[in-house]
Formats: sequence, structure tokens, C-alpha cells
Amino acid sequence: MHPILLRAERIGLYAAGWVMLAVLFSILLHFSQGFEVIRTLSLLAPMTLVFAFMALAPWYTCPSFPLGKTRLVTLIGVHTLAAILTSFVWILIGQTIASAGANVFGIKPLEDEYRTMMPMLFATGVLLFTLSVVVHYLILAFEESRDVEKKALTLEVLARESELKALRAQINPHFLFNSLNAISALTASDPANARAMTLRLASFFRETLKLGSLSTITVEQELRLLDDFLAVEKVRFGQRLQLHRKVDDDARACLLPALILQPIIENAINHGIVGLVDGGTISLNIEKRQTGLRVTVENLFDADNRPPQGTKVGLTNVRGRLNILYGLDARLDTQVNGETFLVELLVPQTTSDDIQH
Repeated sequence: MHPILLRAERIGLYAAGWVMLAVLFSILLHFSQGFEVIRTLSLLAPMTLVFAFMALAPWYTCPSFPLGKTRLVTLIGVHTLAAILTSFVWILIGQTIASAGANVFGIKPLEDEYRTMMPMLFATGVLLFTLSVVVHYLILAFEESRDVEKKALTLEVLARESELKALRAQINPHFLFNSLNAISALTASDPANARAMTLRLASFFRETLKLGSLSTITVEQELRLLDDFLAVEKVRFGQRLQLHRKVDDDARACLLPALILQPIIENAINHGIVGLVDGGTISLNIEKRQTGLRVTVENLFDADNRPPQGTKVGLTNVRGRLNILYGLDARLDTQVNGETFLVELLVPQTTSDDIQH
């Protein structure tokens, strides 16, 4: 519904403005044509109120012909035709009002004056409708700008929350204890590996902080972050955690929302590998298609030890970020096949070169 029609006070102010316009027209006609102000106003006041609501029509038609996406010839033609038709209908309504006013209120017929007014009223109707189109395009541009700003702010908040969630998910007593305990155990038996794992842990935190502040990163950058994350996790799980990775070479330069894969892999570990005595393999497949980038993550899980409701916050966060970034052009689907859990991520195909150009 039109914003003006949402509140009674807006409708009142809007109608009052058009009545004032009718008063000005009546005074103008009095001095230019010698018409009586009251008699002229008795015709123009209801006419302007009718036109006031006819002038709201561009709110519904302008979005169908957006600026920048519609050919200029089409844009001018459509709105010019609409202005002419609207003004023509308005003139016919005015003629009816003039006759009805004389019959109902006993006012001296205004047909003669109205015939004199018609050319000017017709031109005025076309002009006012055209101005209404311009105003509505300005309103729509303002609304679009505000929506873009709102989405940008929301995306920034979600990205920051994702970054903080990634850090909180890793820097918690359980994770930190297990990681440091594993490194400590290696210090005596395998100092070189302990040092390597310490560097991996530091690298993971450093990369998370750096990449988490970006809106999008390349698949290659996301994979490097996953390497550090999995290297630390393998200290905990050893051979119980395996990753089978298949990545198209031409997909590595494609862009993904920053830190979008890490929570998916983390979900596979926490709700899949953890519940399996012998552990399991996480299969990561990234392929570049004509329709976009397809990412699948597949893992086994214990069907008798399903995670409680509300534990998959990471996937919910991923869906929210995809919606903000791509709308309906991206999606995240999950599927359970027996004891296999599959996550499928589809995003539009973009690279850093696409953004630059």
C-alpha cells in the first residue's frame, strides 16, 4: 500500500495540500477569466481530490519500469501515455462533477466555464501526473538507497558475528584445553611437530581475524584457513578425522563470503565425527558451474546420537549471510541419507576481476 494511505493524518495532510492547490487555481481563473472564485472552487475542489488519488498510481507502476534498467524511449513513452490517459479520464470525471454539482446543489451550471477550463486542466493534469512520476521515482530511489544501507549494515553485523562466533567456537575452555594438551604431549615426544602445531594454531587465529573482517574472499583463501583449522583439529582426533577434498582449479579464484566454509566443516566435525567411535571422513567438493559455484560437504554421523535441536546455529548463520549477500540467487540445503549428512552450498559465480570491472 502507498505510504500516504497507511495513516489517517498523512491522508488528511495530503488532501489539504490538493485543496489548497484548488484554491490557487480558482483565484488564478478569477483574475485571468473573471470566473467566480466560490463557483469555480466548488468544481475544482472535488476534482483535485479525485486527481490526488489518481496521482498515487506511479507508486505501483514505477517499480515495473525501474530507472537504469528500462530504455529511455520506453520510460518516456509509458509515462507520457499514462499521463495523457489519466488527464483525459480526469477531465471526463470533472465534467460529471460539474453536472452533478448543478443538479444536487442547485448551483448555476458550470458547463460553459468548464469548457473554457478544459484545455488548461488537461495540460495541468499531464504536468501534475508527470511531476508525480518524478516524485515517486525519487521516493523509490530513496527507499532503495535506505534498503541497501540497511542490508550493508546488517551484513556487516552478521559478518562480525560470524567472525566472533568462529573465535568463540575455537577459544573456549574445551577447545583450548585439548589443543594445548595435545601440543604439550607432543613437546616431549615430538618437539618439531609440537612447534608446527603451535604455529598452525597461531596461523588459524591470525587468518580468522584478518579474513573475518572482509566481506568476500577467494576459495583459495578459505581453503588455507581450513587447512590451519583442520591441522589443529587433527591433533585432537588423529586418524579419526580425515578430509577428502576435491576442488576444481578454476574454482579457486571464485569468491565466497568470508568464513562461510569453516562453520560448515565445524558442524560436520562436532555433529558427525565426534559421535563416531572410529571417526570418519569429511568429503569437501567445490566445483565451478555455469550457474554458479557449488560446494558440498558430506560426512557420516551416528543416527542414534543426533544432536539436540538448536545446535546447528552455524548453518543458520550461513543461511542468513547468503540471504543478505545474494538474496534468492544463493542457497544452503541440507539432506540426510541414512547415516550420511550432506550440506550443499550454491552461490553466484564471481571473482575479484568481476568486482573490479
